[in-house]
Amino acid sequence: MRSPINSILFIAAMTAVPVSAQVGSAVTITNGNVTYTQGAIATGETPGVAEVLNGSGGDILYQHWWWFRVAGDTREFSFKADANATRVASGSSMTTTWPDVDSRGVFSATLQQDVFSTGATSGYLREIMTIQNLTANPLAIDLFAYTDFDVAGAGTDLARGNLSSQGVIDQTNTVLSAEFFGLGNTGNQVGAFATVRTLLTNTAVDNLAGWNGSFGAGDYTGAMQWTLMVPANGSASVLDFLATMACRPQLTGYGAGGAGVSGVPTINTDGYLLQNAIGPRPATIGLGNGAPNALAACLLSLNQGNSTLLGINILVDLGTMDAAFTLTDPTGAASRVLNIPPTPPALCGINLFSQWLVSDTAAANGVASWSAGLQMLSGGW
Repeated sequence: MRSPINSILFIAAMTAVPVSAQVGSAVTITNGNVTYTQGAIATGETPGVAEVLNGSGGDILYQHWWWFRVAGDTREFSFKADANATRVASGSSMTTTWPDVDSRGVFSATLQQDVFSTGATSGYLREIMTIQNLTANPLAIDLFAYTDFDVAGAGTDLARGNLSSQGVIDQTNTVLSAEFFGLGNTGNQVGAFATVRTLLTNTAVDNLAGWNGSFGAGDYTGAMQWTLMVPANGSASVLDFLATMACRPQLTGYGAGGAGVSGVPTINTDGYLLQNAIGPRPATIGLGNGAPNALAACLLSLNQGNSTLLGINILVDLGTMDAAFTLTDPTGAASRVLNIPPTPPALCGINLFSQWLVSDTAAANGVASWSAGLQMLSGGW
């Protein structure tokens, strides 16, 4: 008879062994507070049941999957549950392998998915998609990763970002937030459900058209594209992340600008102010409608202000202010890039206040025009 302690050890040992999972059923991986559930892999071009990404604060994910297009194909195809696909899961990791994708004899693929905890309510899913060329000729292939975040239900999402980042919050929820983050991608697109997914499931060749960095409120969906040339008998990998954040970012304008020769200068960003656990990242504060080829200053402070200097309404706190000077281009645009360090130290929940000043004799004060203020509440994972 097996003793109770031996039974416990036996069960513990078995749980540490990788478990082969059917691609036709859902699989869950966990790491501390973070849970990711990948639904059954579809047999057609449209993904099936909903997925889950939960950092213990609530599920933020509705759907996520991958597509490809080889040069010469007349449409995009999903990585589907073909006859050779296998999936193995163990603890915080899951590996799905296609030894011969769609039985073409052209390439194999491996999707490595791992979840990581970064705090009591935050963490991320990291994905590495690797393509192995099975032929003696270079392989031109495009990969597409698609994500549908429903941060607090569908229809009230706000998204901000750039080529590599799609940060998503919800108008109705002040806690949950998410980011779809890619490295090395060559294209992206954001749109309301199901416009982006339709590009991947229809019967036409579609390349992602990019986005203006702002979406919503609406039912967010987004995708990223990698255009690759895989060497003969070689391999190539792409990397993305789906994150549930420790704190919710937000952008809020305040105050009013003062006009110059080109009108009232504008202030903008290339996305939410975000910090993550995988490395440093830039954040850009942009200026528009400034005087052409003029001296400009981007003010940055930890506190909001409201003072007057030389007829200019300064909207950041002078006592904690930092100023960076630059020249506008012929269109009156300029930018300041902030280098956000990885966690730690944590900037989560920190407010930064910013404003642009532009040298402009056509302004009412004869000195400078200025933008409204921008409050940037930082988020992170």
